Amino acid sequence: MPKPYPQKPKNCFEIIGEAAGHLPEEVRAAAPDIEWRKIVGLRNVLTHEYFGVTLPMIWDIVQNKVVPLEIACRILLTEVS
Repeated sequence: MPKPYPQKPKNCFEIIGEAAGHLPEEVRAAAPDIEWRKIVGLRNVLTHEYFGVTLPMIWDIVQNKVVPLEIACRILLTEVS
């Protein structure tokens, strides 16, 4: 049976980056504090398996970037709804 959600942070970041890349520009502009380019760029690096992706880098994102991104996205959702 397929799992409904990706099990690795790498897969989650790829999905987040892909979604961020498809957001309309006006949505991105409504939240300039979110580092959209970096999110999409990370997705590209992870997807194409460029060298330089390290476990400490991924762990830093998990520890320091995910929760602030979630909070910013929740605020953005209430503003655009």
